[in-house]
Amino acid sequence: LFVTLCMSHKTTQIGKLFYFLNTDLMLRKASIHMVLKFCEALQTEGADVSLVVPSVSRKSLDYVAEMYGIKKPFKVVSLHAFNPFSKNASERVINGMLYPMLSLLYMVLKKPDVIYIRDPRLLRVVCKIRNKIYWLFRKSQVVAEVHELYSDITEKREEKMEKEMFNFRTVDNVVVMTSQFKNILMSRGLEQKKIIVAHDGVDLKMFHPLDKEKARKKLALPGRERIIVY
Repeated sequence: LFVTLCMSHKTTQIGKLFYFLNTDLMLRKASIHMVLKFCEALQTEGADVSLVVPSVSRKSLDYVAEMYGIKKPFKVVSLHAFNPFSKNASERVINGMLYPMLSLLYMVLKKPDVIYIRDPRLLRVVCKIRNKIYWLFRKSQVVAEVHELYSDITEKREEKMEKEMFNFRTVDNVVVMTSQFKNILMSRGLEQKKIIVAHDGVDLKMFHPLDKEKARKKLALPGRERIIVY
């Protein structure tokens, strides 16, 4: 993914990459772990990474880094918005409007080399603005990471699917996890050159093959039984 982004940006270095993530970092979620390791990996490769979130305290950051085993530090920027997972319904609604607005303002002021977006609502806002006022993002490569597509069977299905594809056509690259996902996007009219397939990665310093017999003995597992792990 790092190499592909560099090639898209016609450089050997990405420079400043802002990853926008509308979530609460204190949640114990596999997706958050993946994002943090992704940012750490890009930082290790030489990119200047900033993870932009609604809100987070310094104390929370230290806890999150320890909890997820982050060794290579990268910047985490708090936009001082409300927690999107707050128990207060009003705060959640306000965050839905405030986070995209503050994120957009931050992008325009800081002018990063790469704007990396995972949140669909923020993506819609950025694409609408970029389509009408392109010069605001002329120095930034906009990348969308996509995990699901609109597929509800309703009377407005075609209209909503077209709006979704408009977003994907507006950005510079779309990152997906599988080749099948890429094929679906291409069948809906998206150019192949826009799509980057980046399969889920693994930290080989943390996860690496061991001798099977020794591992089973250490975990007190039966030596000859067939074991299936999900």
